[in-house]
Amino acid sequence: MLLDAFSCHFEAMYDQRIDDAASCSVAGRVAFSPSGEPNRLIRGALAQATDRVYLNDVMDRIETELDKGWDGTPVPGLSAERLQQINTPTWRRR
Repeated sequence: MLLDAFSCHFEAMYDQRIDDAASCSVAGRVAFSPSGEPNRLIRGALAQATDRVYLNDVMDRIETELDKGWDGTPVPGLSAERLQQINTPTWRRR
């Protein structure tokens, strides 16, 4: 419940919907008031972030792992025989 409230508040602030922040409050638990300060704090923290992951980089990493194929490590719920059957480039790219 609280996590949802803070998530709602973060999204409202990030999207600059400052007046919507108060609607994320949970009576008796957490209260948000409309203000631009959280927005400045969030944007400032994001601007200072040094670890950024871009979608294209994630897709490149996935492609690299797919090209490698199965490494022989057991996978819960699948037999070694089944993993050998599906460890083909065509199957991995389905």
